[in-house]
Amino acid sequence: MLFRGYFYSIFFFISLVSTLTHSNDLSELPEDQKKIFTFFLSNEFSAKTAKPEWSHQLRGQTFYHIKYPREVDSCPNIGICNRKNITIYHSARTEEEILFNTQYTFDKDRFRNTPLRPLESQEKHFILAGGSFALGSSIAVEDSLAYRIAKESSLYYPTNIAVAGTGPNTMLALVQNHLTPEMISRESGIFLYLFIDKHIQRANGFLLQRSWLWDTPVYKKLPVGKLVYQGNFKEAEPMLTRFYSFTKLVLGKLGLVLNFPRLEERHNKYTCAIILESKKSYLEKFPLGRFVTYSHPFSKMNSELQHCLRDNGVEYIISKIDWNKEKYQIKFDEHPNRLGNIAVYKELANLLKL
Repeated sequence: MLFRGYFYSIFFFISLVSTLTHSNDLSELPEDQKKIFTFFLSNEFSAKTAKPEWSHQLRGQTFYHIKYPREVDSCPNIGICNRKNITIYHSARTEEEILFNTQYTFDKDRFRNTPLRPLESQEKHFILAGGSFALGSSIAVEDSLAYRIAKESSLYYPTNIAVAGTGPNTMLALVQNHLTPEMISRESGIFLYLFIDKHIQRANGFLLQRSWLWDTPVYKKLPVGKLVYQGNFKEAEPMLTRFYSFTKLVLGKLGLVLNFPRLEERHNKYTCAIILESKKSYLEKFPLGRFVTYSHPFSKMNSELQHCLRDNGVEYIISKIDWNKEKYQIKFDEHPNRLGNIAVYKELANLLKL
């Protein structure tokens, strides 16, 4: 028993080091950015020498991060979308230690690249959608969920269409206005929407979320039940968007962090309608596909949204993983690390027969 505990401790340490020490090749960066990243990652870095824009607070703790170049574009009828044919450099640290130092590469279709060629047996698609948890923010691609699927599954090959920081409204816009069968090349498979609870606030444009998501889609539900695109939040709800922006500024001056409106039934119903419309739009393009919503163990989906999905025939999974934040998340950052994504993959592989 003691030996087994010692073995798992060593395995956890090795896995954690693997997560934190993926290093970037900075040679492709412009000289000015190369100097910034080199300094940021060096022992010369301190709170006194850090630029103010590098500093962030999370539950009273200070950490620092830098990213270059800009990760997102604005796409017609979608809003925020990943840039194409580009590599993003991203590093974070505290004053004492480096938390992560990694990069993301997006391909010509604006999807995060998974650098493993599909096997002959991987004849089904696995489209992974959602926000940063699905994308694999803050970790090397080798530690991401998509990479784990590509490496471990004998039947499915992944395509990662996730966009960091967004909600299901962006997913719907991508499925309707960007995703095509030609991009995927496999007719049958699984579309997995990876859900966390903050996606409800993002889809509905709550005050805090709208500050960075004003350029994401707003939909109106017609009497026949169909959702119709109305533009982004700034276009569809200009007065409310300006009011939220002003209110957030005032609250910030007062040192207050508040979010509103209060979560109500209408917010759950709207989120449910977006997920349902995403399923319909996906199946129109991939009639042999299977649409699944997976509630990540980081935050459980509320019962009201669960009931709405069930009543509308949307297959969903509520994770039963005992989520250990210290073990499964990046320190300060909160995104899943390599071990967290391995745990999620194992659950999905068992439930979905990957």
